[in-house]
Amino acid sequence: MMKYIPSEKAPSDGGRHDEMEKCNLLKDQYHVIVMETPAQRVYGIRRKINISETGDLFDDLYKKVNELGLTRCGAAQQVYLGEEFSYESMDVEAQVEVSGEHPDVKVIPARLCVATTHIGPFEGLHNAYDAICSWLTEHPEYKVTGPSVERYLKDVDMVKDEEELETGILFPVQKLQ
Repeated sequence: MMKYIPSEKAPSDGGRHDEMEKCNLLKDQYHVIVMETPAQRVYGIRRKINISETGDLFDDLYKKVNELGLTRCGAAQQVYLGEEFSYESMDVEAQVEVSGEHPDVKVIPARLCVATTHIGPFEGLHNAYDAICSWLTEHPEYKVTGPSVERYLKDVDMVKDEEELETGILFPVQKLQ
């Protein structure tokens, strides 16, 4: 399971006020929710890549989906499978919801997730992750149970300007008793 490291470390001294101010700004920008995600039938390709190779990975995924006679029928997403995030060497699986039959199509069961939506360029995604991490810190009754997912609700093929991109960030969770 990937361990997300927020973009800025919390101050260890009197800078706590600045950190709280940042948390409040994130709360204003990102609405974090708990949601049940439906089951998905996906085809995926797993690789260790540099972040700059993400577009190539999805190009390869869409090409393979077509070669296998599958049809895209939902959002594409990237699952982060490494222990820690690294721009240079990410262990990821690019997936897309599909219809059609193939032995490599898998079903991701319905699950409880903590989620938010980022609108705008991918360079700002870390703020959505920070908002979820802050929310999880404030809600210890939820435990992360799997790798984080970036679900591309409006991806680069659907928009004219990167300001229109919509990316869902999801962390599978379990509510503790």
